[in-house]
Amino acid sequence: MVASAFAIAALVLAALVWASPGTVTAFTTTAPTMAVLSDDDGHCQDGNGQDGNGQDVDGSNQNSGSHCVPPAPPSTVTAISINTTTGPCANNIGGCGAAVYTAGGFSGTVSYAYPGRLSQLADFLCVHTPASVAFVSLAGAYTLTVRSSEGAVLATSSYSVTGNVDCRGDANPVTGSVGSFTVPADGRVSYSVVVSGLTASNCPTSLSAYNSIRDQVFDLASEAHVASPAVAPCGAPPLVPEAPLSALLVATAGLASLFFVARRLGLDPIGHVSRGQAPRGL
Repeated sequence: MVASAFAIAALVLAALVWASPGTVTAFTTTAPTMAVLSDDDGHCQDGNGQDGNGQDVDGSNQNSGSHCVPPAPPSTVTAISINTTTGPCANNIGGCGAAVYTAGGFSGTVSYAYPGRLSQLADFLCVHTPASVAFVSLAGAYTLTVRSSEGAVLATSSYSVTGNVDCRGDANPVTGSVGSFTVPADGRVSYSVVVSGLTASNCPTSLSAYNSIRDQVFDLASEAHVASPAVAPCGAPPLVPEAPLSALLVATAGLASLFFVARRLGLDPIGHVSRGQAPRGL
């Protein structure tokens, strides 16, 4: 009985201590262990270091279908040609004709170093006057269409170009929306760019103040840039002279006329005896 009484008293005392005002009982918690897996292939990672084909952030729920795809690295433009009256002009070796502007605008091809990667191409025209030193951008609203070698449209962009910007290597006077595309496996695309207000018929007069123009591209994805060779504006005479051929045609016609007259007079310009004439000296 005494032992039971002491036991009951101890329980009551413990209950009083527990409920006493101002007494704080501290609790400690242990954070659950999270399975942080190493990145298994060096690509993009989830919050736990795994790249999506391992575990979720709490270390559970395997999901092999959640693999995150890293963005493709950009491609790099390496060369650009412009179509002229003597064909595509990729360099000025041998001379090039004047730029050709059709209903589709100026056109040519762009080459890339890394096929299969992203490109975001902006195209603009640079013009030069006899009195100036630098090429500057031609202002206007531009519409650029990029196609594969097979003719499939890869991107169409419409944007504005600020005029009189020095066309130095890293110039980018483009403002507006520029479409992106994946560079085809052959590393080449064709382009056509239309400038507002410019047509095939008025191009010669609209660009008559310039002695040279070139097409320039800036890839917003890689910040790479390249310019075509400088050529004569549309409607200007080709850089390859044609005067010698015209002179040759005139000279040939003149010789033919002299030959005909000589035969009519009984003379033989090539040394034979004409009909009805006795050999000289007989």
